Amino acid sequence: MSKELEKKSEELEQTLTKQLELLKKDSEEWLKLGAAVAVGVLLVYGIAKVTRKKKK
Repeated sequence: MSKELEKKSEELEQTLTKQLELLKKDSEEWLKLGAAVAVGVLLVYGIAKVTRKKKK
């Protein structure tokens, strides 16, 4: 019984490790996407601000 519990514990630890690695990788992807969106928004804002000043 003890060996079965140890084996199950090892399997659960490995599964948890894999899930954490996937979560970390997914988080990095979302962070990159968010940064790209933020840069795009700032560029559009800057361009809009410059063009409005020229029209006035």
